[in-house]
Amino acid sequence: MKMIQYAYETCRGDNVLEFQFPSITRLGQEVVERIVSVASRYGCDLAEAAAIRLGVHVAVINAIRHGNGCDPAKMVRVGCHVAENGICVEIEDEGGGFAKTDVADPTAPENISKPGGRGLMMMRHHMSSVEYNDAGNQVTMRRQFGAPAACLF
Repeated sequence: MKMIQYAYETCRGDNVLEFQFPSITRLGQEVVERIVSVASRYGCDLAEAAAIRLGVHVAVINAIRHGNGCDPAKMVRVGCHVAENGICVEIEDEGGGFAKTDVADPTAPENISKPGGRGLMMMRHHMSSVEYNDAGNQVTMRRQFGAPAACLF
């Protein structure tokens, strides 16, 4: 029996995926692979698929670990819209949220050896845009196919 609940529907040539699953890393990884599989059929090349995989993986794992504290009683919701020109992924957890201004810059000399903050940096690097809701428990990421990601360097 699968613990993942998902719906897949096709409308007007665009794919809409919705997932809801307990905060279990293995299930999050399965969702990431399903999203990348659909994106690959809609025009992203291997490099873009790798970037999407990394960006979405980091966001899903952050929701599981940091947002929901790996509590399997708390759910992670993922919505994804894939079209020929790009992908939009929305990830929401049941945690209390965070303020991105509270996350130290991992590239600052004083933070180089400290853990934390690198996942958010990787998400911004590999996706075209990354936005958070005011509560800090939902992230919306977009990647336009054929365009460079928003590089931080």
